[in-house]
Amino acid sequence: MSGSIAWNSFAYTASYYDTVTKTTETLLTTEPPKVGLVMVDTATVAGLSGTLWFDDNGDKQKTADEAAIEGVTVRVYDGATLVAETLTDAAGYYAIWGLSPNTVYRIALDKPDDYLVGNPLAGIPSQGIAEAGSGAAGSMAAGYDLGVALPASLGDRVWWDANGDGVQDADETGVAGVTVALHSADGAVVASTQTNAAGLYEFESVLPGDYYLVFSGFPAGYVPTASGMSGNAQTDSDADAVGKTPVFALVAGAHAHSWDLGLTLPQQTDLSLSKSVNKPQVKRGEAVVYTLVVSNTGAHDANGVQIHDLLPAGLAFQSASPLGEYDPLTGVWQVGWLAAQQSRQLQITAQVR
Repeated sequence: MSGSIAWNSFAYTASYYDTVTKTTETLLTTEPPKVGLVMVDTATVAGLSGTLWFDDNGDKQKTADEAAIEGVTVRVYDGATLVAETLTDAAGYYAIWGLSPNTVYRIALDKPDDYLVGNPLAGIPSQGIAEAGSGAAGSMAAGYDLGVALPASLGDRVWWDANGDGVQDADETGVAGVTVALHSADGAVVASTQTNAAGLYEFESVLPGDYYLVFSGFPAGYVPTASGMSGNAQTDSDADAVGKTPVFALVAGAHAHSWDLGLTLPQQTDLSLSKSVNKPQVKRGEAVVYTLVVSNTGAHDANGVQIHDLLPAGLAFQSASPLGEYDPLTGVWQVGWLAAQQSRQLQITAQVR
């Protein structure tokens, strides 16, 4: 930091009452430690500022329900040299003047005391900003914000669904060696692991955000059982027919240990498919509705059912009902579980190009 330093100090005299001699004794004149004030010419230096808050949902955007963090030491480094530090205020705001203009610094929350139990950053991984550039002389470069969060964890179990009902029963065993991959909502693989001998798996120290799981590497002949059959997150299966879960939000500090997968051996089934259209002839710009009906005419429930029906190039996809079952890019209708003697219907609306 640059600037002039002004010093101020005050001498004082102390005394005490001696209870033995019953007299008042005077001590030597004492001078306390000096206090220095840095006089900063803000016209010749630059500054950095930002806000620190608990980023509970991991989106790196502060919302009204996310709390600011007061009393955290924010340090600024030039390479490995500490050049300045300050504390965040009640709004989580910090500002540091006296820096060199047009210089790239590093911001760190690295004071060990802040991470002790009972202090603001207890349990949170060390945070910082690798590159924070100051502006021209006399300017304050704002927006060097830091959203921090307690890490989360998730996991649970892959099990052998012996009766194929989609519900974990007490006598049904775990399946070892199944690969479980954790993906961010944009598809990137964040981490991967395998189930242990009990069929259990876990991901620890996961930042809050939106994720999904993909289970793979099933034993030969095994397929995922039906999802959501029990209505209880602790006992049902959560993945679709190809082993993929829906996208879910993982909040700061959560322990989401209820993401399970049941595996079963498929039984012989008898499926049929019909397709109809609401108009025998159409013109350009008109909408047309296709209705697909898949039926299980056999004696056993069917699981992992998929129908492939990709629209031709002359039609533009508009909608599908029920929502979320049909992918217009791949043409795959994820039917999943289809009970014996039951049918499912899908309607696809498209426009003639």
